[in-house]
Amino acid sequence: MPEIDWRSASREERQILYRFLKAEMDTRNMTLFELLEEALGTANVGQGYDANMRSGRFNRKHAFQFYKWLIDKNAGRAESVLEKVLHSRQREATGAWSDLVRHDRGGLAIIEHPERQLIVQFANLDRPFTRMARGTPFFLKMQCPADGFAIGFQQMNSIWYQLPLGREAGWVSVQDGENNLPRGADGTVDPLVEEIQTGPARFVTVFSVNRTDFNESADPTAPLSRPQLDTFANSLDQDPPPFVLSSRVLIT
Repeated sequence: MPEIDWRSASREERQILYRFLKAEMDTRNMTLFELLEEALGTANVGQGYDANMRSGRFNRKHAFQFYKWLIDKNAGRAESVLEKVLHSRQREATGAWSDLVRHDRGGLAIIEHPERQLIVQFANLDRPFTRMARGTPFFLKMQCPADGFAIGFQQMNSIWYQLPLGREAGWVSVQDGENNLPRGADGTVDPLVEEIQTGPARFVTVFSVNRTDFNESADPTAPLSRPQLDTFANSLDQDPPPFVLSSRVLIT
């Protein structure tokens, strides 16, 4: 399930967020002042902010911070926000990339390296906000149905990037069965690590029997635009069709 890009959230979507924030505040017997202090670090947001919250007209940057706060305090309630917002968008979301990732199968395990401690289990979709500390080395365990190719993507704080699964971004060969990725030049695991950003993260691998052209020299630190992602999705062979595996964590 994709994350929400709160930078483009509509007023109605921010109202959805507010309703769940209000429920969490009521559960904790919190005031709006206390919420602002905890989530934003300041309650100095000007007059009439409570009315703006109720009407969904509050700052989109604040919406993202409120959402992160809700994830931290009540992951189940945050998941309900995600489901309701994405359901409201489902009829509107168009494009090949949206269609591709909307039907992901879960199934991508995240393993801590070198301890090899399981962080996220295969198809662990009922705990979408498993925590992982920033700076933790990890690798991906991908189960493939046949020999073929895989390409990686990651979504950090609602922005998509390429995720190198080999020495460079782009396709890597994979074998039928279990594959540990990324791989170094010698074929052994070359662990990933997120040292800068925190927040919701989604790791995605796309498996295809045949590789397609896709800007393999792209800078993995450069955000991918929706047209780029749609172009990639449209380029995939459909016989047999590709499939998407993913896992989601909260980097803290």
